[in-house]
Amino acid sequence: GETEHQGIELNYSLDIIQNLTLGGNVGWHRQRISEHDRQSFIDKVIPNQRTWDISNSLSYKYDSWNTSLEYLRQTGGYYEISNGNPIPVRSQVNIRLAYSQHNYAVTLETNNLTNNRVSDFDRYPVPGRNYSTKITVKW
Repeated sequence: GETEHQGIELNYSLDIIQNLTLGGNVGWHRQRISEHDRQSFIDKVIPNQRTWDISNSLSYKYDSWNTSLEYLRQTGGYYEISNGNPIPVRSQVNIRLAYSQHNYAVTLETNNLTNNRVSDFDRYPVPGRNYSTKITVKW
């Protein structure tokens, strides 16, 4: 079989005020089966591919501190080739706080605050809300 892929992706970064930045990207994708041995699959959406991918981040930096709030959203798509099982919307919020000084850094993160557990693959487990701490030392 053969497939067709169309899309557009826009990236942006805007310095709102000193040390405060809004950035992200928006992508639209159209991925279809154009030729297939089974006629019923022609013009169907390729499985596990999203139509919209949106990522936005608001970051603030001051001295050795850096914090960010991120919003991710994915919509569209199907789990299988017959397009009968749509993928639910993934909507996720993450926060991050980091401190760095000379040769070390400490980062605290909370990912998926919304506890949205949508997978790109049907019945594939994904993490819900999770927390992490990262300590980096360079020598």
